[in-house]
Amino acid sequence: MIITCPFATFEDLQESAYLMEYSIGVRPYILEWYNDVFLIEFNGIKPRRSTLDSSDGEVPGLTTRQLVEAKFRIKERKYSSQQLYENYIIPLENAGYIDKTDNEKDRRSYLFFMY
Repeated sequence: MIITCPFATFEDLQESAYLMEYSIGVRPYILEWYNDVFLIEFNGIKPRRSTLDSSDGEVPGLTTRQLVEAKFRIKERKYSSQQLYENYIIPLENAGYIDKTDNEKDRRSYLFFMY
């Protein structure tokens, strides 16, 4: 009879606690980007509107180009718009953190926002 004894180090415990903190289905580095880049840029939009139904039909939001520039400015990492969209925005959309709408000023892009 072979007896198996699991062995874990303190570092393993720290890593598992870190991952469980973000066990909502979004990877920790994506939530870090959301908090450090997206929220800072989104909260900097002036004037903030409380609802999507504004009189001029404009929704406050950020384009991928603005988010790429913010990521480079804050994190000093350069991404293309497509890379940023696939790696960060889509997972956050799927988890319900952010939403998108058509950009009225540029029909080729979307505006990303949070409620």
